[in-house]
Amino acid sequence: MAVYSATKTFTTTLTEALWSAHRTSGIRVLAICPGMTATASQPHHDAPAVLVQTPEQVVTAALRALHRSTRPTTVPGVANRLFTLASQLLPRRQTLTALARG
Repeated sequence: MAVYSATKTFTTTLTEALWSAHRTSGIRVLAICPGMTATASQPHHDAPAVLVQTPEQVVTAALRALHRSTRPTTVPGVANRLFTLASQLLPRRQTLTALARG
């Protein structure tokens, strides 16, 4: 989980920098952080349904975000946005402890 989380953080930060650098050039850059997505290789049958999205839901959210192009990152799904908000509001140590249990 440590390498995965670090990679996601790097990718998000890089996307934000590219978005900022190219914001006025007409080039659109977007990081999408969809959370659990039901695919053939990872169906997520054991997860609560409210946390799992279909690939179609993720693509729809990504296209909507690209058309708005007001932010460099999008987190589709209400539950995913709530988890993201909580991780930003909680002290870092608590977030890390929760991830370690995960």
